[in-house]
Amino acid sequence: MEAGIRNQPLNFSMIPPEYPVVYSRSSSGKSPADIRKLRAKFEGQQADRKAKEQPPFTFTRPRYDEEYFEAMAKLETA
Repeated sequence: MEAGIRNQPLNFSMIPPEYPVVYSRSSSGKSPADIRKLRAKFEGQQADRKAKEQPPFTFTRPRYDEEYFEAMAKLETA
């Protein structure tokens, strides 16, 4: 935008292309045996956490009593 001129198309050829750096994951330095132990420990913790979770919400059907039907009758006549 430094060299931009009002009401003229922008010239993007002035911007030098910057290529993104290729991502590479670095090594943790742990041995495969240590990684297996840590994964097993993590999976055990996840299983314990899941077992402690509350059960999912269960739907309770509404009770349609006499008061409900009276109110609905009033709404229909209004």
